[in-house]
Amino acid sequence: MSDANKRLSEDARRNAKADISDIEADVAYFDARITMIGNDPETPYQKAQIKTYRILEKLLQDSLEKKRKEFSSDSKK
Repeated sequence: MSDANKRLSEDARRNAKADISDIEADVAYFDARITMIGNDPETPYQKAQIKTYRILEKLLQDSLEKKRKEFSSDSKK
């Protein structure tokens, strides 16, 4: 592998790691928001927030799983 290709590969791995870290941080944020509201939301707004945060959290978890698989398959090459 040439130095340029090796550098590109290292850059791609670094970017993939950053993407994974960003998504993990987003999941943690939404989990914290849900925790702050608690198990028994007091207002319709809080109920809507929880519903929205859970949907976003699920989408982010799916994206995170996909990125981890991509990262894992790229590191095996």
